[in-house]
Amino acid sequence: MPESSNFSIVQAGPKNADLLIQLIHELAQVHNNHDGPEINAKILAHDLENHACFAFIAYSGEEPAGMALYYLSYSTWQGQVAYEKWYKRLSLNVLDWNENATKLYDSLGAINLTKDEGWLVYRFDEERIRNLAQDP
Repeated sequence: MPESSNFSIVQAGPKNADLLIQLIHELAQVHNNHDGPEINAKILAHDLENHACFAFIAYSGEEPAGMALYYLSYSTWQGQVAYEKWYKRLSLNVLDWNENATKLYDSLGAINLTKDEGWLVYRFDEERIRNLAQDP
């Protein structure tokens, strides 16, 4: 990065929901998800306000350059899941075709749980959750 660049990362809040949604839609395009995400700025602002999720925005000068959106989870093995708050683990999801991300995570020393430990990621979407709730 050139010395003249002015790069910063700031914590985002509900007032940044519109910008975060714009960045989320840009990310959806990169992932070839042309329908885009279902979330909107109102929902995201509510979730940020109520600490259902948290976010950072990266700026290059005055221009938004990226974002990180995260939420807390709990490990039955280790308790809480970032370093400053005594968290024990940071888990990342990345698509298998995103070589830039996988190379970055590998270079930073992240453990590929699929390759090294055989962990697979499963998800129940809204319809499947509804089906689970209806079955006795």
